[in-house]
Amino acid sequence: MTSNEPQSFGGPVDLNGPSAVGGVWLPFEAGDPVRQFATIMFIRGGLIAIAVTLVAGMLGALYSIPTLAPSFQALGIDLRQLRPVHTTFASAWIFLGGVAVVHRWLQDYGGIATRGDRIRLRAQVVSWSIAGLGILATLAMGIGSGREYVGFHPVFSALILIGWLCYAWNFFRVAGPSFFQRPLYMTMWGVGMLFFIVTFVEQHLYLVPGIFSNPLQDLQVQWKATGTLVGAFNLFVYGSVIYIGERISGDPKYGHSRVAYALFSVGLLNSFTNFAHHTYHLPQDHVIKWVSFVVSMMEISILCRAIYDLWALVRETEGNAFCAARGSFTASKY
Repeated sequence: MTSNEPQSFGGPVDLNGPSAVGGVWLPFEAGDPVRQFATIMFIRGGLIAIAVTLVAGMLGALYSIPTLAPSFQALGIDLRQLRPVHTTFASAWIFLGGVAVVHRWLQDYGGIATRGDRIRLRAQVVSWSIAGLGILATLAMGIGSGREYVGFHPVFSALILIGWLCYAWNFFRVAGPSFFQRPLYMTMWGVGMLFFIVTFVEQHLYLVPGIFSNPLQDLQVQWKATGTLVGAFNLFVYGSVIYIGERISGDPKYGHSRVAYALFSVGLLNSFTNFAHHTYHLPQDHVIKWVSFVVSMMEISILCRAIYDLWALVRETEGNAFCAARGSFTASKY
């Protein structure tokens, strides 16, 4: 069987064979129905999240108009509610989009979902759904933590973490064998998952009295964790852009290219340095700020090069059936 021939979803793809380098792409309807459901479910979740983000953002912009602010206040609405709704669901939109792309990959390579896969997927969907509804309702009532990016009550953080652990388990169960021989977008997704789990826990260290009672240390921990969290969803986005570009172009080589490795390396480095963009008010050496700035600019430059390369690959496939999805790649760039 060549790498471009359709494969049955009666079992997982051989991860030690030619497919380990990428290039096994099944039609959507050929995948396991459970994995199809997961992909569609997370796409819908991402669309709902971006809708909430836009509504909260527009209301926040209107609130900033001095003549309109009293009208919002009369309704019991202010920026202390709107801003955390906006930032929380903006992050959720990015992650849910990446999660949907990963589940699309699982349709190609994961075979039929096992009983454990189905249980963990159900737990992931239920826990995230409850968390999303609960966060929206409690923030609307003014109940939150006042933190950056995790401005909701920490009880919902437990549900979010449960969902991420289930998600990571399902991913690594399929992707684990020959993981480091696989296309680099797999490494980006895997590292992004681990980064999220670790930094999400780290963001809640303010619940430890010794840290919360020291404002300087609290801010240092908060922004170091938040910087790495941003790095986590950057890796999800980069991996998704490369994967979608490969699928549309039909060329699996880019996931092993030097530019892809450069993007991963600099993105990984930036995950540990970009906190300095948010800590100018804390005592730190100017060298730290310059390192953060230079690394971020390098990351943007390499990302632009990767998008240019992949777009060129996509343009070469004009006339192929799968190019009807070219618009999806265009959207993924943003």
